[in-house]
Amino acid sequence: MKQEELSDLEKQKMLAILYLNKIYAPGLDELVVRIAGSISGKKERESALLMVSPYLVRSGKLPLADAIARQELEGYKRVVTLARIGSELAESSPSQSLSYLREAEDLLTEIEDSDDQGVLRQEISGGYLRLKDWRKALELAKRILPPSEMVYTLRGIAEALWKVGETANANAALDDAHAGANETGQNERAGALDDVARVLAQMGRSSEAVAVWEEAITFAEFDPECPKLLWSICKEMVSLGYRQRAREVALLIKNDARRRDALSLVGEE
Repeated sequence: MKQEELSDLEKQKMLAILYLNKIYAPGLDELVVRIAGSISGKKERESALLMVSPYLVRSGKLPLADAIARQELEGYKRVVTLARIGSELAESSPSQSLSYLREAEDLLTEIEDSDDQGVLRQEISGGYLRLKDWRKALELAKRILPPSEMVYTLRGIAEALWKVGETANANAALDDAHAGANETGQNERAGALDDVARVLAQMGRSSEAVAVWEEAITFAEFDPECPKLLWSICKEMVSLGYRQRAREVALLIKNDARRRDALSLVGEE
């Protein structure tokens, strides 16, 4: 029975399954590259090669991943691939990791699109974080635009630092995240402040977390997912023992179903 050749979409789905499920086997890496390289559309082919490069590093095929970055990709995709290779090497080969991250950082000047620059700074900052170079991770994170993405990155750094006992640096990162949240647009501010409050709560700074949630509540009406956000804040306040305030927040929810769910969290039907 003659079988039809896989379509480009089917090839992309196959690669995504292998990548997301972290499936490794002898010879599979070369097959993955062949499948990615056989995708006909240039944009789709480059995206597939970008996706499989970290997979290759994890399977011990650094030279192949490096060749893809330098010979098959260009511009943004090349820089992000180098950054991801650097990040993957952080634990197994810190010196090589640093080399890739520095190269990616140097190439930032060649990227004109500000949104692309923001994404790349996130990637490189994440690599430095895995490398435990806190200073560089924070330095890059604070230069990310838009501010909402900067806040997201800084709160992740703060959380990671706190987990490894770097309390002073974690507090500094979270302070920067809080300041950045107040620079976001009205429709993003509540979510950004919520991100900060959650890390404060995780760090055991409950009263400060609630204070930041109070800030978030004042901007919640502008958030596209206002009912969901207020429900989430209500749930967190209940978990911290602020049941009465949680009830008041629940009553602010205009969506009937969400409001009922929130009230049930405080013991009301």
